[in-house]
Amino acid sequence: MNLFKDKLYIMSRRDALYFKYDNRLTYGIVSIRTPFDKAIKFPENCIVHSTAFYDIEKPTELINGHITIPMKEKQGIEIASFIGAFYDYVDKFVVHCDAGISRSAGVVKAILQWKYQEDLPLGDSSAYYAPNYHVYKIVKSWLDRLPINT
Repeated sequence: MNLFKDKLYIMSRRDALYFKYDNRLTYGIVSIRTPFDKAIKFPENCIVHSTAFYDIEKPTELINGHITIPMKEKQGIEIASFIGAFYDYVDKFVVHCDAGISRSAGVVKAILQWKYQEDLPLGDSSAYYAPNYHVYKIVKSWLDRLPINT
């Protein structure tokens, strides 16, 4: 789990489950899971956008004999709309996926570039990130269409 800009957290599903949510704060959460995984139940002080898609970039990959589908454009629009609606109005913003390395890193990279014109530090000493660029490109393209509140 890492914190960026004193507000933006990136974490794994396990970290999101066991994170100590301060009941005095409001959290915005983008919860990304693999299809068929159960959604996490977050505390009442959390505003949650939950979505499910595989951590792939092309629909040709097979997992357990099934054709898998990456994030759809509609899911990227929904994630970007949620970020645009709540990012400036919550105390903390959490993005998580199963490992906290790829899908969530794609979303956080898009937020950092859209909001702060900064990049996600990749492979630094505190964490390793390998952003899913399919997720990044779709979310970033829709964030760029939103106004930036300063």
